[in-house]
Order: sequence, then C-alpha cells, then structure tokens
Amino acid sequence: MNFISLTFLIFILAFYTVYWMLSKKGILYQNILLLIGNSIFYCWVDWRFFIFLVLTISINFFLGKNIGFNLNNKKLYLNIGVIYGIGSLAFFKYYNFFIESFNKVFSLFEVEPCLSTLRIIIPIGISFFTFKALSYLLDINKGKIQPTTNYLFFFNFISFFPTILSGPIDGSKKFKETDIIAFFYIS
Repeated sequence: MNFISLTFLIFILAFYTVYWMLSKKGILYQNILLLIGNSIFYCWVDWRFFIFLVLTISINFFLGKNIGFNLNNKKLYLNIGVIYGIGSLAFFKYYNFFIESFNKVFSLFEVEPCLSTLRIIIPIGISFFTFKALSYLLDINKGKIQPTTNYLFFFNFISFFPTILSGPIDGSKKFKETDIIAFFYIS
C-alpha cells in the first residue's frame, strides 16, 4: 500500500475514525484494532512478508522474555537474537550482492564457480523492524527495560505501520504498553 495513494488515504481515514471511536472502550480495543491495521497494511503488499514479520516478532518476543527472566542463558538468547536479526537482514538484502561479487573475483582467475543468485524479494521495512527488535533485546540485556509479557503490545510496537517503512527506529526504552497508541493522540 503506497503512502501516496487514494487507497492509503481511505485506509488511514477509516482506521483513524474507528480508532478514535474505540477510545471510549479502552486501550485493549484500540490495540486490537492496531493489530488488525498493522496486519492489513503489511499483507496488502504480500502475505508472505507478513508471515516473516510474525515469525520475527514471535522469535524476538520469546528471546526477550528469556533474556530478561533467564539469568543463566541470557547471553545465549541474546546471541541467537543478534544472529537471527543480522542473518535475516544479510540474506534478504545482501545475499545476491555477495554471490555476484564472489563470482566476479573468481572469474578474474578464469574460474567459474557454480554459485547462482536467487530471486529474493526483500520484505518491506525489514531494516526498521529488525533494528527495532535488536534494540529491544539489547536494552533488556543491558537492564534498561524489563521484557514485556504482552504479545499484543509487542506486536504493535514492532509492526507499527506508520513507521515500519521509513522509521524512526524507536528505542525500546520508550516502550510502554500505553505508548503504542500515542502516535494517534499526537497527530
């Protein structure tokens, strides 16, 4: 869904109207609507990206809880999170670049490696949600924040559709369950 389109304008106006009407019902209803809005926005581009986003959010939610509450293996869970995040980013954004570079270097020596590039489609906002999740894990590890135990709020924090494409990458230090909906009160 393009930000500069009639479809997005209708989506955001309808979403904001319902969101505002739910303010009397409470934050839980607003966050459920935000979950639905984030999901629709991301699925609009490609549902396969949404599956990857949910997987990333779920892994980081699990890792965050284990970093915060499991003192024995804290470093292990952090390392898994960093490897998953940077590995995903490297694969989607740089795999073909490295394969092409590798092939070019060997072709200088008249060696033809059998490595081929893949038709990789980069998930939208991958850099933003990856770095946001990594920031969250690192802040838990440093003791700056406690991990959330609420998956709904964490999902909305990572997948917040107004910022998933162009940022900013909010620090998790600001992450509070009531802050998830602050965007709509400020704007």
